[in-house]
Amino acid sequence: MDKPAPHRDPAAQEATDLATSLAPALRTLVERGILGPTLFAVTPAGRGAIPLQFGSSEEKAILCDAVGRFLREHGVRSAVFATEAWMAPASPDDATPAPPSRHPDRREALLIVAMAAGTGWAHIWIHPFRRHPDGRVSWDPPQNEWDSSSITVRLFASYIDPGH
Repeated sequence: MDKPAPHRDPAAQEATDLATSLAPALRTLVERGILGPTLFAVTPAGRGAIPLQFGSSEEKAILCDAVGRFLREHGVRSAVFATEAWMAPASPDDATPAPPSRHPDRREALLIVAMAAGTGWAHIWIHPFRRHPDGRVSWDPPQNEWDSSSITVRLFASYIDPGH
């Protein structure tokens, strides 16, 4: 059976609505320099936020597993992950591209990933921005798309959709 189109799935719409409602506050946190990786979740009991602190790859894997168990045990319906990230242009000629954090043309961005349990879809927003010497932040237009195949979906689907 095909997955329903994300814009017609109530759980996916709930995740999108949550991300849309959070976006202005997240931009403010970026502008103040205080946004850390955070997972926002909707459970039958309500909404909550879980600040995440990533260290080594091993610590990241342990944390992601623990958060995933916690969310599944609490019946999460949808979740939104938000963090500052690097983005860089991709080159189809580069067989082993450098991580965006080391790319000479990298840009800062606010990354927001909205996921809904059981859908296999993510709504991904990337909001590029520039920090100016005077501390001001200017925002470029956001890029956003529904995706069911990207690495981002595979990474975050395990938080709320253990069968994915």
